[in-house]
Amino acid sequence: MLKTTFLSLTALLALSGCYRVYKPVYIPTKCEIEMPKRPELAHTEIDKNLEALLVYTETLEKDLEFCIKGTSPSANKKK
Repeated sequence: MLKTTFLSLTALLALSGCYRVYKPVYIPTKCEIEMPKRPELAHTEIDKNLEALLVYTETLEKDLEFCIKGTSPSANKKK
C-alpha cells in the first residue's frame, strides 16, 4: 500500500512538469499612418504656439491609439 502511494506521488510529481501553459503571442504589425508634420513655432504669441503643439500632440495620441487598439481615427474626430 505504501509502495503504491509512493509510486503514485512520484508519477504525479514527474508528470506535473508536462502541464501545458498557454501564453499570448503578440505579432507585430506595421501601422499604416503617416507621421503628422510638426507645427512651426514662428508665432510671437505663446498662446498660438501652445495651441499648435497641443493639436499636434492630440493628433499623435489618436494615431497611436489607433495603432495599439485598432479604433478608427475617423471615429475619434467625430467627437
